[in-house]
Amino acid sequence: MHVIYGGTFDPVHHGHLRLALEISDRLGVEYVSLVPCHIPPHRGQTGASSGQRLALLRLAVANEPQLRIDDRELAREGASYTADTLRQLRAELGPREPLVMVVGTDAFAGFDPNVVAEWGEPEVQRLLANPGIIRHRGKIEATISNARVWQDIEARQGFDRFLWDYVEGRPLQTRFASQGEVPPQTPLSTRISKDLKKAGFRFCGPTIVYAFMEAVGMVNDHVLHCPCHAPVAALADA
Repeated sequence: MHVIYGGTFDPVHHGHLRLALEISDRLGVEYVSLVPCHIPPHRGQTGASSGQRLALLRLAVANEPQLRIDDRELAREGASYTADTLRQLRAELGPREPLVMVVGTDAFAGFDPNVVAEWGEPEVQRLLANPGIIRHRGKIEATISNARVWQDIEARQGFDRFLWDYVEGRPLQTRFASQGEVPPQTPLSTRISKDLKKAGFRFCGPTIVYAFMEAVGMVNDHVLHCPCHAPVAALADA
């Protein structure tokens, strides 16, 4: 089985890495290939150049044997289309090797909660027929109900304030030397998970919550050699 995870990685962050590592573990594959795109056709110009994004990605996966970089899209001229990459990979792998692509948020309207909250059974049926996502009715329905819970918290106190109050408005700081030292969950993520479930959220265990905390900057888990560690640490003193 060959697994690819594509994106702009602008810049790569721990949320990307955690997802790829968990996919590798769950599917039992030796590695997941990260495929940075050259020119994304679906969005505006990236903040960093292709070369800069590739350099940061190489630093991020340097000590992770389960993560590899496939830079084929950076070598192609023009916009990066996944269809071209999949056709090229299929030709290389042959007709029998399973080819798995990790997809993003397009199926869920960019996870805009105000849009998703209005969905009902027709959208559930549409998503259950989408081969590009995990077609689990319970998780699809939870995404819709979670959006409605988000709306309730947003109207009552603001969802960002709800979350950032747990860290007193400042990113928590860590000093890990390698990705292997980063925990999958913490006592705080467990506490937040319980509070979210009490509010009505589903499928929000402490590991998922911790990955979310890393992705939104509530905790600085950039390893010490990562060029993003110091700038994020400085935010705590801003």
